[in-house]
Amino acid sequence: MPDHQTTSPLAVKKSYKAGCVGIAMRLSVRGWTSGSAKIEAATDLTTEQARMLAQALIDAADKAEAKVDAKSAADARRQEWRNREIAAGRMVVMGGRP
Repeated sequence: MPDHQTTSPLAVKKSYKAGCVGIAMRLSVRGWTSGSAKIEAATDLTTEQARMLAQALIDAADKAEAKVDAKSAADARRQEWRNREIAAGRMVVMGGRP
């Protein structure tokens, strides 16, 4: 089984500089016009920079989850409204799906 350090696109590595954290990044990206690129990079971050990066990633993940939750809630409200309209006879379902 491959370990997390070799399969993750972002890995934390040991830094030989005092007060630093080493990171390595490996990304494969593809553009709209079928172009692609592979990005491999490694650098040392200070502990403060590492904490700021971690917080920025957490904030971005929280925003993405909130967006998905909001869409799910909107879809549920839309479905409830549709069901009420059908039950009241103000909307007729055409086709095979109710």
